[in-house]
Amino acid sequence: ITTSLSAYSNFGNRIHVPFFLGMYEVSTVPLAIMNYLKVKGHREWVEQSSVLRAVRDISQLSFAVLFLGIRIVLGTPHIYCIASASFHAAFTKMDNVDADVLPLVGRMWIAFVFMGHIGLAMLQYYWAFLIVKGLAKMFMPSSKSKKEEEKKKN
Repeated sequence: ITTSLSAYSNFGNRIHVPFFLGMYEVSTVPLAIMNYLKVKGHREWVEQSSVLRAVRDISQLSFAVLFLGIRIVLGTPHIYCIASASFHAAFTKMDNVDADVLPLVGRMWIAFVFMGHIGLAMLQYYWAFLIVKGLAKMFMPSSKSKKEEEKKKN
C-alpha cells in the first residue's frame, strides 16, 4: 500500500520515494560482506588468500563510497527537508489552521519524530566521520604504522 501510494500518487513528494523505499540500504550489501570476512574463523582465510583480501578491500571501498554518496551527499537534502517540515508542524503556530486539526498529542508525536530524526541524522554524520577517518588511514598510513611495518620485516 505504501509503495503504491508513494509511486502513483500526486502528493508531490516523489523525490523522497527512493530513499523511503530503501535506497539507503544499498550500502549494507558491501557492509555484510565486510562483516562476514571479519568473523573469527574467516580472518585466517582472508590473510591466506589474495582473492579474499581483494574482495575485502573492494567491499570496504565500495561501502565507503556508497555510504558517503547515498546517505550523506544525496541524503542530506532529504534530511533537511523532513526535519524542516516536522519542526514546523510540531513547534510553530499555524495561523491558517484550526487548533483542533493538529491537537497537542499529534504535535507531541511529530516533535518526537523530529528529535528522533535529528538524532539519527547526527549518527549518520558520526559514522561518515569514522568512514572518512578509515579511508584516510587506508590511503595515507601514518609514519608510526610505517615504522611498525619495517620492524616486522626486520
